[in-house]
Amino acid sequence: MYLELYKYLFHNSHVEKDASNNTQPHRLIRQLTGLKRNYNVYNYQVSHIWGRTKNIFLFEAPWNLCYTPKIIDPFTGHETQGPWGIEYKELFLSRARERYQPFLDDYNELLETLNILPRVQEYLLSLHDLLPEKEWTQFSKDVFAELSPIR
Repeated sequence: MYLELYKYLFHNSHVEKDASNNTQPHRLIRQLTGLKRNYNVYNYQVSHIWGRTKNIFLFEAPWNLCYTPKIIDPFTGHETQGPWGIEYKELFLSRARERYQPFLDDYNELLETLNILPRVQEYLLSLHDLLPEKEWTQFSKDVFAELSPIR
């Protein structure tokens, strides 16, 4: 459904899905840092700082990628629960915002310039009668979470 959404938003039918959801980010971070996981760097994994792995802009944005120690990763993901995880995630994202604020501003401005959220809403309304209500509601929620500004 995301491929169809991007075809609608950008008139681009050449968006490809990363089969493993991590091949391209691994390749990119290796190119940018010169470090290869399990060769130069051990017990780390490539993570998306703000998640949003279905976001066409953020999936391969260098400022959304980092090597995360495997022992820390459970505190940074969307599944994080409990006070320590929540506190760590807030600190982690706060530090990332400080470091990457100019890129976040550019991303947020791009969303506004391209009028993304109203166009997403328009697209979702066109799907409303074509999908079961539960599926439409979940997709709508997910799409807005993926394509919203980063604050």
